[in-house]
Amino acid sequence: MLKAIKPMDIEKCSFEIITRELGDRLLDPENELVIKRVIHTTADFDYVENLRFSAHAVGKGIEALRGGCGIVTDTQMARSGINKTILAQLGGEVHCFMSDPDVARRIAVWYKLLHSHGYAYVYQQGESMYDEADFFTLENIAFIKEKTETQNAPAWALLEQYYAAINNQLCRARRTLTYNDFYCTNMVVAKDKSSALLFDYNLLGKGYAYTDVRNVLSSLSEEAGKAFLDEYGEFEPIEKALDDVVSVVVTLYRACLRDEIPWWAQALLNEMDTTFIEKMEYLQSII
Repeated sequence: MLKAIKPMDIEKCSFEIITRELGDRLLDPENELVIKRVIHTTADFDYVENLRFSAHAVGKGIEALRGGCGIVTDTQMARSGINKTILAQLGGEVHCFMSDPDVARRIAVWYKLLHSHGYAYVYQQGESMYDEADFFTLENIAFIKEKTETQNAPAWALLEQYYAAINNQLCRARRTLTYNDFYCTNMVVAKDKSSALLFDYNLLGKGYAYTDVRNVLSSLSEEAGKAFLDEYGEFEPIEKALDDVVSVVVTLYRACLRDEIPWWAQALLNEMDTTFIEKMEYLQSII
């Protein structure tokens, strides 16, 4: 006979197991519950070493919430896990702008302004600017193959066969200013959602406009993504086809600079002999 167990009892048991598995590791008392909660959510004990906290971040966060501060999250899943009743009692609200069509439209307005003015700026002053396309080299492709131990993957042989034509098209693509770092923590939204802008220009550089479009769409919900495209307008189809290939190489190269291949790069490796080949063949057919 199955025994009914209350959810809170399951959670309590889970935290007891986490504490036991941590053994004699000493955790900062202020951060301990946060660290254990992350491990509980992800089942990944590496977060004990990987999480970094600013000085008294937890205490300051609690103080901010008690003062009525709102919470901004990048996923509906995280939003659903926040007790909105208690937050409202403190005077705060929770927002997930990544799924808000109105905010997506305001973001699109900002990107259109950046790109439309960026062409002239890059033409006049962009010679030495950061360009993600600079990572699309045969040397970096060889590095990826070795690091991922995928030397025999048919996709690499096809990419090397098409490389000269693809790189020629890449060099010809019109450059504008590209933001390259879309994320909810880099965004400011007016309370009435009448405007939005991005800050933190650490990765600002030059590139073809679709790199930003792809970067934004990968974070938005389907509904918000449609709203973004509706407001942003048309983009060059050749840029998307080019980006479907080049962005994979650039992303994998960055991933391979790490000691271990992260999960988000593994998903790209899984596509190497399927959709990636199809994307290369389509690009080759139109250039």
